[in-house]
Amino acid sequence: MSVQIFARAAREAKLISQKGRGRGAAHMSLRDSANLLIAVNGSPLAKEVSRLVPLFRDLEPTVRGGSFLGRNDEIGDALASATTFGDALEALLRLSRPGINGESIMDMCLRKDATHRVWAENRGIDPSAYVELEFGQPYIEASIKILNLKLDESRKQEMWTEAGVVIYTSYYEAPKRLRPADRQIRTSITQETLTRVAGLELIDGNR
Repeated sequence: MSVQIFARAAREAKLISQKGRGRGAAHMSLRDSANLLIAVNGSPLAKEVSRLVPLFRDLEPTVRGGSFLGRNDEIGDALASATTFGDALEALLRLSRPGINGESIMDMCLRKDATHRVWAENRGIDPSAYVELEFGQPYIEASIKILNLKLDESRKQEMWTEAGVVIYTSYYEAPKRLRPADRQIRTSITQETLTRVAGLELIDGNR
């Protein structure tokens, strides 16, 4: 899949305002970046970008559970105040921007959630929690999860478990021609993708 094809479709639909290519494409707003991520991960075909991106953006939170309910940091504040998935995605992108030392606010928040730190670091494993975003279709839905490292004491083996989740849903469905029987297709990304995209942003008046 070529990101450029989806980016072109998003620009033609006026979902991305910037015109640059290559290094010039770095001048993107938070809205541009969020819409591009949705286009690439939420639309199976470039020609559906103009219809599906707004549907994903407008999804409302219908389930909040786990650590998100009492989370007292920038991630918790961002997700609590976001009324749609589009707003939440933009907020997470803002928190993912690397600072002077290369570390983002997101990194600092997730590092505080680290569990089994000594055990993990002795084995070369980053014990920090991580964020996962999931895009689902043909039933249009999305989720934002925080996963924590958990140690299986009996097997001395690490696993990642869901510590918090916000689910965004609606009644919208993809066109029938895009539905593979009754399957639900899910695409996921983590904060590593958010960090890469956020690092490209050179935003005027949107910092």
